[in-house]
Amino acid sequence: MSHQPISDPSEFDSLSADELFERVQPLLRKGGLLTSYYRLERIKPNIPSVCFELGARWRQTPRLGEREVPFRDYFAARLCTSLRKLDREQHPNLYDPHGKYRPDGHTFPLEQEHDEGGHDEYIPQPAVTACYPIFAEVTAWPRQLETSCLNSAIAQPSLAALLRHVSNVEQGRTKTPYNLSRSMGLSPSHAHCQPATGPFVAIRDYLEGYTATASATGIG
Repeated sequence: MSHQPISDPSEFDSLSADELFERVQPLLRKGGLLTSYYRLERIKPNIPSVCFELGARWRQTPRLGEREVPFRDYFAARLCTSLRKLDREQHPNLYDPHGKYRPDGHTFPLEQEHDEGGHDEYIPQPAVTACYPIFAEVTAWPRQLETSCLNSAIAQPSLAALLRHVSNVEQGRTKTPYNLSRSMGLSPSHAHCQPATGPFVAIRDYLEGYTATASATGIG
Protein backbone atom coordinates (compact mmCIF):
# COMPACT_ATOMS: atom_id res chain seq x y z
CA MET A 1 0.00 0.00 0.00
CA SER A 2 1.64 3.27 -1.10
CA HIS A 3 1.72 6.18 1.30
CA GLN A 4 0.06 9.45 0.27
CA PRO A 5 1.64 12.34 2.16
CA ILE A 6 -0.68 15.21 3.04
CA SER A 7 0.41 18.15 0.92
CA ASP A 8 -2.43 20.61 1.59
CA PRO A 9 -4.26 21.35 4.86
CA SER A 10 -7.58 21.41 2.99
CA GLU A 11 -7.30 17.60 2.76
CA PHE A 12 -8.16 17.35 6.46
CA ASP A 13 -11.74 18.43 5.72
CA SER A 14 -12.44 15.32 3.65
CA LEU A 15 -10.79 12.69 5.87
CA SER A 16 -12.41 10.73 8.67
CA ALA A 17 -10.44 10.21 11.89
CA ASP A 18 -9.47 6.68 10.81
CA GLU A 19 -8.46 7.83 7.32
CA LEU A 20 -6.40 10.64 8.78
CA PHE A 21 -4.64 8.23 11.12
CA GLU A 22 -3.77 5.97 8.18
CA ARG A 23 -2.34 8.92 6.26
CA VAL A 24 -0.12 10.13 9.11
CA GLN A 25 1.05 6.71 10.34
CA PRO A 26 4.42 6.90 8.50
CA LEU A 27 5.17 10.22 10.21
CA LEU A 28 4.17 8.82 13.61
CA ARG A 29 6.35 5.78 13.01
CA LYS A 30 9.33 7.92 12.00
CA GLY A 31 8.84 10.08 15.09
CA GLY A 32 8.76 7.05 17.39
CA LEU A 33 5.09 7.39 18.38
CA LEU A 34 4.03 3.90 17.29
CA THR A 35 6.37 1.97 19.57
CA SER A 36 3.90 1.70 22.46
CA TYR A 37 0.22 0.81 22.45
CA TYR A 38 -0.44 2.96 25.52
CA ARG A 39 1.27 6.05 24.15
CA LEU A 40 -0.59 5.64 20.88
CA GLU A 41 -3.96 5.31 22.63
CA ARG A 42 -3.15 8.48 24.57
CA ILE A 43 -2.23 10.64 21.57
CA LYS A 44 -4.56 9.21 18.92
CA PRO A 45 -7.61 11.32 19.91
CA ASN A 46 -5.42 14.44 19.62
CA ILE A 47 -4.33 13.83 16.04
CA PRO A 48 -7.26 15.57 14.24
CA SER A 49 -7.09 18.74 16.35
CA VAL A 50 -3.30 18.95 16.06
CA CYS A 51 -3.48 18.48 12.29
CA PHE A 52 -6.02 21.29 11.88
CA GLU A 53 -3.99 23.55 14.17
CA LEU A 54 -0.83 22.93 12.12
CA GLY A 55 -2.78 23.73 8.94
CA ALA A 56 -3.88 27.05 10.40
CA ARG A 57 -0.38 27.89 11.59
CA TRP A 58 1.14 27.12 8.20
CA ARG A 59 -1.41 29.29 6.41
CA GLN A 60 -0.45 32.15 8.69
CA THR A 61 3.32 31.57 8.59
CA PRO A 62 4.47 28.95 6.05
CA ARG A 63 8.02 28.83 7.34
CA LEU A 64 10.45 26.56 9.15
CA GLY A 65 13.00 28.83 10.71
CA GLU A 66 14.01 31.37 8.07
CA ARG A 67 12.92 29.21 5.14
CA GLU A 68 9.52 29.19 3.47
CA VAL A 69 8.39 25.60 2.96
CA PRO A 70 5.43 23.72 1.43
CA PHE A 71 2.86 22.34 3.86
CA ARG A 72 4.06 18.76 3.33
CA ASP A 73 7.50 19.61 4.80
CA TYR A 74 6.08 21.81 7.56
CA PHE A 75 3.60 19.11 8.60
CA ALA A 76 6.24 16.38 8.63
CA ALA A 77 8.53 18.49 10.81
CA ARG A 78 5.90 19.63 13.33
CA LEU A 79 3.37 16.79 13.77
CA CYS A 80 5.14 14.56 16.30
CA THR A 81 6.62 17.49 18.22
CA SER A 82 3.16 19.04 18.56
CA LEU A 83 1.59 15.75 19.68
CA ARG A 84 4.25 15.28 22.36
CA LYS A 85 3.80 18.86 23.56
CA LEU A 86 0.04 18.40 23.87
CA ASP A 87 0.51 15.11 25.72
CA ARG A 88 2.74 16.88 28.25
CA GLU A 89 0.10 19.58 28.70
CA GLN A 90 -2.69 17.02 29.18
CA HIS A 91 -0.68 14.72 31.47
CA PRO A 92 1.74 16.96 33.40
CA ASN A 93 1.94 14.38 36.16
CA LEU A 94 3.79 12.06 33.77
CA TYR A 95 6.61 14.55 33.06
CA ASP A 96 9.26 16.36 35.08
CA PRO A 97 9.82 20.16 34.81
CA HIS A 98 12.26 19.58 31.94
CA GLY A 99 9.74 17.66 29.85
CA LYS A 100 11.25 14.24 30.51
CA TYR A 101 8.83 11.35 30.85
CA ARG A 102 8.65 10.46 34.56
CA PRO A 103 5.44 8.49 35.14
CA ASP A 104 5.90 7.71 38.85
CA GLY A 105 3.18 5.33 39.95
CA HIS A 106 2.03 4.68 36.39
CA THR A 107 0.33 1.27 36.29
CA PHE A 108 1.05 0.37 32.66
CA PRO A 109 4.27 -1.05 31.21
CA LEU A 110 6.49 1.86 30.27
CA GLU A 111 8.03 2.41 26.91
CA GLN A 112 10.98 4.03 25.27
CA GLU A 113 10.42 7.77 24.89
CA HIS A 114 12.09 10.21 22.55
CA ASP A 115 13.10 13.64 23.76
CA GLU A 116 12.82 16.71 21.56
CA GLY A 117 16.38 16.22 20.32
CA GLY A 118 15.48 12.84 18.88
CA HIS A 119 17.39 10.88 21.54
CA ASP A 120 15.96 7.84 23.20
CA GLU A 121 15.34 7.77 26.92
CA TYR A 122 14.76 4.27 28.22
CA ILE A 123 12.48 3.96 31.22
CA PRO A 124 12.52 0.48 32.76
CA GLN A 125 9.27 -1.34 33.42
CA PRO A 126 8.20 -1.67 37.03
CA ALA A 127 8.50 -5.18 38.36
CA VAL A 128 5.30 -7.19 38.72
CA THR A 129 5.30 -8.84 42.11
CA ALA A 130 3.54 -12.04 43.11
CA CYS A 131 1.74 -10.50 46.06
CA TYR A 132 -1.23 -9.29 43.96
CA PRO A 133 -2.66 -12.43 42.28
CA ILE A 134 -6.14 -10.95 41.84
CA PHE A 135 -4.70 -7.90 40.07
CA ALA A 136 -2.88 -10.19 37.65
CA GLU A 137 -6.08 -12.10 36.89
CA VAL A 138 -8.08 -9.02 35.92
CA THR A 139 -5.29 -7.13 34.14
CA ALA A 140 -6.55 -5.50 30.94
CA TRP A 141 -5.66 -7.58 27.93
CA PRO A 142 -3.35 -4.96 26.31
CA ARG A 143 -1.12 -4.92 29.37
CA GLN A 144 -1.32 -8.70 29.71
CA LEU A 145 -0.41 -9.24 26.06
CA GLU A 146 2.32 -6.59 26.06
CA THR A 147 3.95 -8.13 29.12
CA SER A 148 3.89 -11.59 27.54
CA CYS A 149 5.40 -10.30 24.30
CA LEU A 150 8.12 -8.32 26.07
CA ASN A 151 9.00 -11.41 28.10
CA SER A 152 9.34 -13.25 24.79
CA ALA A 153 11.74 -10.59 23.46
CA ILE A 154 9.38 -9.42 20.70
CA ALA A 155 10.53 -6.09 19.28
CA GLN A 156 8.52 -2.99 20.19
CA PRO A 157 7.46 -2.13 16.58
CA SER A 158 6.07 -5.66 16.10
CA LEU A 159 4.41 -5.53 19.50
CA ALA A 160 2.77 -2.17 18.78
CA ALA A 161 1.40 -3.49 15.47
CA LEU A 162 0.05 -6.63 17.16
CA LEU A 163 -1.72 -4.61 19.84
CA ARG A 164 -3.31 -2.36 17.22
CA HIS A 165 -4.60 -5.35 15.25
CA VAL A 166 -6.05 -7.02 18.35
CA SER A 167 -7.65 -3.75 19.44
CA ASN A 168 -9.17 -3.24 15.98
CA VAL A 169 -10.73 -6.72 16.08
CA GLU A 170 -12.06 -6.19 19.60
CA GLN A 171 -13.63 -2.82 18.72
CA GLY A 172 -15.13 -4.08 15.46
CA ARG A 173 -12.97 -1.99 13.12
CA THR A 174 -11.50 -5.20 11.70
CA LYS A 175 -14.36 -7.62 11.10
CA THR A 176 -12.98 -10.20 8.62
CA PRO A 177 -9.71 -11.92 7.67
CA TYR A 178 -9.78 -9.76 4.53
CA ASN A 179 -9.92 -6.58 6.63
CA LEU A 180 -7.01 -7.83 8.70
CA SER A 181 -4.91 -8.47 5.60
CA ARG A 182 -5.68 -4.97 4.36
CA SER A 183 -4.68 -3.46 7.69
CA MET A 184 -1.40 -5.38 7.42
CA GLY A 185 -0.64 -3.56 4.19
CA LEU A 186 -1.81 -5.97 1.48
CA SER A 187 -3.47 -4.57 -1.62
CA PRO A 188 -7.17 -5.40 -2.22
CA SER A 189 -6.32 -8.08 -4.80
CA HIS A 190 -3.64 -9.70 -2.62
CA ALA A 191 -5.89 -9.53 0.46
CA HIS A 192 -8.64 -11.40 -1.42
CA CYS A 193 -6.14 -14.12 -2.34
CA GLN A 194 -4.35 -14.14 1.03
CA PRO A 195 -6.87 -13.34 3.79
CA ALA A 196 -5.30 -13.43 7.24
CA THR A 197 -7.60 -16.21 8.41
CA GLY A 198 -5.17 -17.81 10.85
CA PRO A 199 -4.20 -14.57 12.67
CA PHE A 200 -7.84 -13.39 12.67
CA VAL A 201 -9.09 -16.62 14.29
CA ALA A 202 -6.21 -16.55 16.77
CA ILE A 203 -7.06 -12.98 17.79
CA ARG A 204 -10.75 -13.83 18.20
CA ASP A 205 -9.88 -16.90 20.28
CA TYR A 206 -7.52 -14.85 22.44
CA LEU A 207 -10.14 -12.16 23.09
CA GLU A 208 -12.86 -14.72 23.81
CA GLY A 209 -10.55 -16.58 26.20
CA TYR A 210 -9.58 -13.37 27.97
CA THR A 211 -13.22 -12.29 28.28
CA ALA A 212 -14.22 -15.65 29.71
CA THR A 213 -11.36 -15.55 32.25
CA ALA A 214 -12.17 -11.97 33.28
CA SER A 215 -15.85 -12.81 33.70
CA ALA A 216 -15.11 -15.89 35.79
CA THR A 217 -12.71 -13.86 37.94
CA GLY A 218 -15.33 -11.18 38.44
CA ILE A 219 -17.96 -13.72 39.44
CA GLY A 220 -15.56 -15.45 41.79
